[in-house]
Amino acid sequence: MVPALHHGRLIVPMASPRASRKVGAACLALGLIANEWWIGTALSADGTIDAPLFRGLLAVFDLTLIALGIWGLSGRPYPATRTWGFAGITVLLCLLLMEFGLRGIRRLAGSSPPDVHLASRLSIYGGESWAHELFDELNADILRHRFVADPFRGWRMVEYEGKWTHANPEGVRATWAPPGRVNSTAAKLWIFGGSTTWGFGARDDQTLPSWVSRLAHKQGRPLQVTNYGTLAYTLMQEIAHLVQLLKQGERPDLVVFYDGVNDVYASYARGTPGSVIDVLGTLETRRELTPLQQVRTGFLRFAQDHSALYQSVTILAAKGSPRPPVSETGAGWDEAALLDLAHGIAEHHMECLHLVEQLARAYDFDFLSFWQPVTFTETTLHPEEQTDPRVSDEGLGLLHRQVRDRLQELAPDRLHDVSMALESRSDPVYLDYCHVSEDGNRLLAEIIWESIKDRDSLKNTP
Repeated sequence: MVPALHHGRLIVPMASPRASRKVGAACLALGLIANEWWIGTALSADGTIDAPLFRGLLAVFDLTLIALGIWGLSGRPYPATRTWGFAGITVLLCLLLMEFGLRGIRRLAGSSPPDVHLASRLSIYGGESWAHELFDELNADILRHRFVADPFRGWRMVEYEGKWTHANPEGVRATWAPPGRVNSTAAKLWIFGGSTTWGFGARDDQTLPSWVSRLAHKQGRPLQVTNYGTLAYTLMQEIAHLVQLLKQGERPDLVVFYDGVNDVYASYARGTPGSVIDVLGTLETRRELTPLQQVRTGFLRFAQDHSALYQSVTILAAKGSPRPPVSETGAGWDEAALLDLAHGIAEHHMECLHLVEQLARAYDFDFLSFWQPVTFTETTLHPEEQTDPRVSDEGLGLLHRQVRDRLQELAPDRLHDVSMALESRSDPVYLDYCHVSEDGNRLLAEIIWESIKDRDSLKNTP
């Protein structure tokens, strides 16, 4: 049978009953296989598909295949005129075959999804298999599904139980503690910050707060250290979190803020000092999505998480292609405009620290703040530390240096500048332009510990 075009329609001669039964059997078999339980087992780590929208679309596709199968098994020929919709089903079946073929090749080769594990292949991880597992947890689950709206802070993280990453019901990440139970009279140290404090790219016991806890224990000064780092938080959001905890009756002895990256980037993106990063899309710039846009967005997120075909095509398309133009508001500003923004960021930071000072007096706790390092404040970078495209963002780099310089001019007593703390490193420590390796966390924790160990607020340890 030779198909032909007639008045823009694809015409195929009638198939014989025998051929129709063969096609019907194939469609029925695919219809029985293409259910949410089998597809969930194949594509999802936990064997389930959570999104109701995708379950509904899959059910429609499944019923369509079964209906076509029943039609063919009856011996009745399929319509001679095949619409583009029927051709679309054929294309979809081909895509499914390619998808499962790529997944099979990956499993045989023992390789990982290309978009999830790029950072885990850096030399700082030494080829350790746990690095792939860690980034599986980070990129495929935590970054996409572990945020919920918070009316006071904008958003917060939720409970998580992974192999290398754990968070309690309040979303607070686990921190290394000495064997046994820390004395309840030991000083309480709360560490606030963004993803660098939370420990992006590090296991629970290798985060910056965990290293501070370990260093204190080694010197016979066990502390109750809590990692209140939250991905994408700025200093103002951290203060809001602190206020919530104080309101609940919790009391720290010493509070440490470790900031810089998110405060600068959020203001750079929006062009306004004191901005926050729109993680959940719940700020004033959010637009209500139409049903069609919801379907498109949900499909893309599902494909990014689970589709080997989508991940492979995305990586291949990105290779050799120029970096897309940055969309941040401050990207097109000249040096003078960025300098004005930098002064605004620094002054906002100082106002926030002044607010913390008032809280510290009212609730009787001590605090210190640290300004963190980024690639933009380093004089030299290892080749591997330059792979993040953001490293070459000249506007963002200039703004970081301008803010740091302005803060140094203001010279607040409680703000410690550790932006050059990694300058003497001999090996790469940066995963991207701001996150550092587990060893980088150790180096920074040593500096922080030296700055806080003699504070009177920590001397009530047993």
